[in-house]
Amino acid sequence: MCLYRWSDGTTVRSSLTLVDCTMGHTMVEPMEVRFTCHNSAVQSYLGRLHYGPHHGGTNGNSHDLWLMLGGNIPLLYLVNNGLTFHTTIPVSKVSIPGKCLQLSTMLGHCSVSESRYIALRNQLDELGYHYTLGVESVHLVEQILSDFVHTTNNLYHYKQLAQRCIEEQRNFDLGVAPYKEDNARLVQECNTLHLKLMHTQEDARKLHKGLKRQLRKLEMENRDLRFVNSQQLARIKELELECVDSSKKLMEQQCIEYTGAGINTGPASKKKTIPRPSSVSRGRHRKIVSEPLRAISPSQKESGDMAGGQENQVPHLATLRSELSLLQEKCSQQADSLVLLNEMVRARDCEIARLSSLLEGGRPHKAVCKDYFKCNNKCDELREELIRLGETNKQLEDHLADAVMKQHEAMTRAIQLADQLKMVTRDTRCSERDGGEEHCKDSSNLTRLQERLDQVERELQHNKALHSRLETAQHDKNRLEEAQGSSAEERRKMTDRINQFTLIEQDLMEEIQHLKESSSLQKRRISELEEQVRGRKSSRRGSSTDVKVAEHNGSIVEKLESERDRYCTRLKQQGEKLRALEAKLEEAQLVLKDKDQQLTTLHQQLLELQEANRQLHQEKFDAQTQADILFGDKEALETRLKSLQSNRDTHRGEKITSDKVVSQQPLEEQLESCRAELCQQRALYNQLTVLQEQTDRALADAQSQLSAVQSELSTLQDRVQELERERTLLEREVTGLKAERNTQRSTLAQVDQERDTLLLAVDNKTEQLAALEQDLKAKDTHLTKLKEVVADLQKKLACSMALSASSGYSQQM
Repeated sequence: MCLYRWSDGTTVRSSLTLVDCTMGHTMVEPMEVRFTCHNSAVQSYLGRLHYGPHHGGTNGNSHDLWLMLGGNIPLLYLVNNGLTFHTTIPVSKVSIPGKCLQLSTMLGHCSVSESRYIALRNQLDELGYHYTLGVESVHLVEQILSDFVHTTNNLYHYKQLAQRCIEEQRNFDLGVAPYKEDNARLVQECNTLHLKLMHTQEDARKLHKGLKRQLRKLEMENRDLRFVNSQQLARIKELELECVDSSKKLMEQQCIEYTGAGINTGPASKKKTIPRPSSVSRGRHRKIVSEPLRAISPSQKESGDMAGGQENQVPHLATLRSELSLLQEKCSQQADSLVLLNEMVRARDCEIARLSSLLEGGRPHKAVCKDYFKCNNKCDELREELIRLGETNKQLEDHLADAVMKQHEAMTRAIQLADQLKMVTRDTRCSERDGGEEHCKDSSNLTRLQERLDQVERELQHNKALHSRLETAQHDKNRLEEAQGSSAEERRKMTDRINQFTLIEQDLMEEIQHLKESSSLQKRRISELEEQVRGRKSSRRGSSTDVKVAEHNGSIVEKLESERDRYCTRLKQQGEKLRALEAKLEEAQLVLKDKDQQLTTLHQQLLELQEANRQLHQEKFDAQTQADILFGDKEALETRLKSLQSNRDTHRGEKITSDKVVSQQPLEEQLESCRAELCQQRALYNQLTVLQEQTDRALADAQSQLSAVQSELSTLQDRVQELERERTLLEREVTGLKAERNTQRSTLAQVDQERDTLLLAVDNKTEQLAALEQDLKAKDTHLTKLKEVVADLQKKLACSMALSASSGYSQQM
């Protein structure tokens, strides 16, 4: 069985067997057969083989021959003393060395069926199917061939439509990409604004509740102060009435004494005229001494009420009242905090519902934002194109495999084209794979750089926040230093005032000493005059001159008594001045204590600011870890909801118990008993005040008060010295605070340096990003070039297929 594989101008080695029917012997001889095609349009024909007379015929007639190709398959049929045969070898002459076989072509005498057969044969030869074709299968093969041509044309048409659709989709994506980016940016801004609004609402609610709490406290304090003020006013009215009654009684006593002095005109009455003013002065001294006692009694009302052996019950009641007020405040605070937390949970639920409504029927926000980046869009498009090309390649491979399975043996041209197609597909796959890997790498690099940029931006924002907090801390520190300076100035002013008060006190002491000396002189003079009057009375009793002298001496005594009364009034004024000075000194001491407390508070605030600065540095490192915590806010909120519900239940139970405690009746009974005890204490206090008014001592009390004032002055001087020592200590603390301020300034300078380094790092990162963007652009251009090469290869392949189809169509025509 010989297989002839044809190409123009080739030589095929084979063996030819000629059978001579007349002679009955077989000639088998290897021959070189050369096929020459003189006309490309003629590729199959019907011919007649003549066996020449020089080949062994005796009379020159032609012989009937059988031409066998390797076996017993007859290819030549005996027709009219000649050979009619079918062949698939497109030749016009076969030359055999040593033998002479002539082929005379018989063209132009074919019928319509033969023309169809010839055209179908030509088409099959063009496609590379060089197999024998039976006459009975011509119609079937023709239909199959037309369907194959139609499907190839449709495939080419739909490939062009798919390419157009891909280009239109690419253009549409390029047009829609900025809108997608704007939409993602607007969604992010909307979410951030919602979060800010929620935080501001929570802060406003907290501030509102705090202000309400403060207002409630102030109202309670105002109510208490009004109650105390009403009590004090009532007490003042009572004391005024008591003072009026006592003044009336004193006036009545004085009138009675003066009337008694007017009735007694004898010598015995003259003896009694000298001590009369002393009783008046004693009454006045009693009034002077009783006034400060009465002034002290209203301010110490509560201490007087606690006297009488019942000191334990009143403090116990006060503690119960304080505990009850604290419990009520805690309950109100817990209720306010519950309301706040419920509002916060409601706001968070609304925000979660809003975000879930935004995410209904779609992917999460991160995936949508990632899809809006250009690089990811390009990578997705390239991947889709790779998938499509792979599918088309698979389809082509399937078609090729089916064709190979259907056609047992294919010609060389089909195999070469298949090899070329495989090589082209390998090249395209390699190029697409390389391009896909490069794009994947670029996309991963871009995502990493984007994440790094976001991290750097977050760090910058955090640094800005830290800088603002440091500025506020510096401002607070400057304000505290100013307050400290003002407090030091006020302290200096207070020390000056204390020095002035000490000078005034020294002057008053000198005046008091002078008044004491003058009063002692006056007493001596009065005693001398009384002795003289007594002596004259004893020597010259009954004479008229003695009466005149006695009258003159009485007038002198009255003058002296008036001077003594004037000095007593001056003493009273000086005592009042001393009391005023004592009150002022006490006020100054209170102011100094307040200033000391302010200084301690300022020192504590400075320490707190230092701790806040350290906390700021700590928060700078902790801010990076908070990003991971934010993702679990939802779960935390759910757990917080559960905890809040449990806390609400517990607070309800506590509130019920507190209401039960409040609703207890023993407290009311204790209040009623305490009121009764207060009435008893007031009665006892009135009795004590009456006893104190009866047991006043005039001069002894005044001397004791003067000695007490002197002792208090000495203690005040000691306190002034202590205050000066404290002032030196405060100055040392101020120097220490200045040193701390300098250290904080150095730390601020270090923070500024760190910020500058961060800014330089950000600039370097931006430069690196620009370089990476340039690299990405270069890679994009490289990918576009590769796509163009692949498109050119596809176009060449399509053109080759189109040329083959057009050549077949022209041959059919």
